[in-house]
Amino acid sequence: MLGVIDGRLAARRFDLLLEAARFKPGDLGYIASNKSLWKCLAWHVCDKSNCQYVVSERGQDSADLALLDRARNLDLSTFDRLVIGSGDGIFAEIAYDAGQAGLSTVVIANSGSLAGHLRYFADEVVELTPPPLRP
Repeated sequence: MLGVIDGRLAARRFDLLLEAARFKPGDLGYIASNKSLWKCLAWHVCDKSNCQYVVSERGQDSADLALLDRARNLDLSTFDRLVIGSGDGIFAEIAYDAGQAGLSTVVIANSGSLAGHLRYFADEVVELTPPPLRP
């Protein structure tokens, strides 16, 4: 969802995502990015939430695949909901699995960038208007 951006913009988008997700203390969160974005965003993430950060290797979909790996190793029956902060269709399978496990599935994506099959498996969709690229 974040793409190639600087630290200030990443921090603003991260805050929008937490707000849209209604993230609260005690929620389990995973965030993934490449090493470059992590260097820009680490201080902000650690200060604002108790999310666990997954630093991925370089490569297409590497951050998405790192998140999916974490999600597949969770016992979904211990959660109430799954929030996916991306419109990428790669997350449709985990959204389906969450629904089958009885979780409410919320998808938060930038306006106009939500894959149809991910939308299909979501119980709730929040489409964000990205902040401007310049502060």
